Amino acid sequence: MNLIVLLGDYKVFWLLFLALVMVVGYFIRRRDKQVLNSKVKAFEENKQKLIKLEEDLKESNAKNKALNEELGAIKQRLNIVAGQQPKSENGGGLQEDDSNNRLDEISNSETQRLVDSTIGQVNQGGIVEPPKKSLKFEALMSDNLQIVEGIGPKMESVLKENGVINWLVLSEQKKEDLRGILELYGNKYKIIDPDSWAEQASYAATGSWSQLVSMQKGLDAGKYIGQGETTAKVEKVMVKLGIIKEYRQDDFKAIEGIGPKIAELLNREGINTWQELAMTELRSLQNILDKAGKRYQLSDPRTWPKQAALAAEGRYDELSDYQELLKGGV
Repeated sequence: MNLIVLLGDYKVFWLLFLALVMVVGYFIRRRDKQVLNSKVKAFEENKQKLIKLEEDLKESNAKNKALNEELGAIKQRLNIVAGQQPKSENGGGLQEDDSNNRLDEISNSETQRLVDSTIGQVNQGGIVEPPKKSLKFEALMSDNLQIVEGIGPKMESVLKENGVINWLVLSEQKKEDLRGILELYGNKYKIIDPDSWAEQASYAATGSWSQLVSMQKGLDAGKYIGQGETTAKVEKVMVKLGIIKEYRQDDFKAIEGIGPKIAELLNREGINTWQELAMTELRSLQNILDKAGKRYQLSDPRTWPKQAALAAEGRYDELSDYQELLKGGV
């Protein structure tokens, strides 16, 4: 009897022990599950943070690229302010007339206005806002290799197949590297001359449009032929995209501040071309307006020779930049 009671107590003990183990096991599994869920949640949070950092990095790179392009545009526009004197047809520069205060000497206030419009304004939050003008060239996409003289649709496709996807990459290519790419596509590509492509692309990548226009006027299918009078390839693209305007040769409508009536006055005085207007002294222009009567008193011809010189030399992108700073030709 005592043995039976003892065995019964033994069974109860083990049942209680197993129950305790199950309870402890349950709480341990529950704790482990909570720890695992916590780690999974932390992992997901870190994953989201990593994705956000990658997006911030891309945005930062894009802003850095935009700032570099803006810096190139600033350098280009400050070159205009520096008063680059246009050359006449006989190879000589325009003669500076100190007594008449020629337009080529841009005033300090005009220079400051250029700098202000170029670098943007600081808003109340202290953020530098880019000028509206900087958006003008956004239509020129950096992957448009066809603005380079000598590169057409097929050649652009060949270059992009070989990793040359934009102006910056093209500007970093050596001549032998480009020739090596061309040789991969057979004999018909070997006759193409890519020697000028990298330099053209470097001007485009830095926003040095005037230099690119000047260079392309001396190229034919990418080959150097000497300075010519033809329209640069990039100018044609800019006109097509509405970035710059194209005028008939010696059309005074291209000059900000000159309308049909004033154009007639200038024609009567023997000023019929951009080059002639560029060579005309400021005092002479003012005398023409004064003789025409009071209705022309508000006209200010100070910038006309400068504009005419840029038009005469085919520097339409610089002319467009300059005219965006003017109000009624001043």
